[in-house]
Order: sequence, then structure tokens, then C-alpha cells
Amino acid sequence: MEYLAEMYGKEIADTQEQKSDLSQEMAFAAKFREVVRPEYRVPTIKDITDFLEDGYLVIVNVNARVLNGKEGYAGHFLVVYGTQDDAIFFHDPGLPAQEGRSVSQDFFDKAWGYPNGLAKNISAVKLTNFDV
Repeated sequence: MEYLAEMYGKEIADTQEQKSDLSQEMAFAAKFREVVRPEYRVPTIKDITDFLEDGYLVIVNVNARVLNGKEGYAGHFLVVYGTQDDAIFFHDPGLPAQEGRSVSQDFFDKAWGYPNGLAKNISAVKLTNFDV
């Protein structure tokens, strides 16, 4: 409760205490920390391919303006579902939504690594069963 109050304020902390099972949530959080493997490095296309081959859902943040051939910046998440030769295949939630979109890996890399290559990121999620 002390943490919640400090981070979000007393009103939200009190609401969470009333409407949640905080001990269960703390157990979930502890298990989450055991199974989540954060890495702090610049990802590559090969990382995307490797995650996909291992059955992960891959989500990346790109500059949608670059991806759509426009100037400026608009952060945007994509769900990548494949790589092949020089192409990246992804679902773009839009607007407008575009299912099954693909671009060259070089073009994708420009949108993914905006404003520079250090900006690249991946969230790779794989469903597993675990007991708390």
C-alpha cells in the first residue's frame, strides 16, 4: 500500500486495496519477475526472426510517418509475423488498419531505428502456463 500511495496517490491506492486482491497481485508480480527476461541492447532483424521461430509474438515500435513515406514523427506499434529474404511482414493496426503489410528490411529498419539505431526495441511475448 505504501508503494501504491507513493506512486499513484492515496485515492488510487485505497481503490486498489478495496477492489483487488493485493497479496495475489504481489504473487503474480513475483512470478512475472522470474519468467520475464529483459535485455538491454539494440535488437536486430535476426532477433525478430529468432523470436518468431521460437513461437513468440513480436511487437515493435516504429515511426509511422517514416513507414508511410512522410516527414516527422509518430510512434506506432506493429505486430511482426514474418521475415523472408529482404522483407518484413506485419499487421499494422492503423489508422487505417492494414493486415498483412510488408516492406523491405532496409525500409523497415529506417522506421524502426528512428531517430537512430539506438531507438530500436522489441517486445516478445510467449504464452506459458505457470502456477502462482
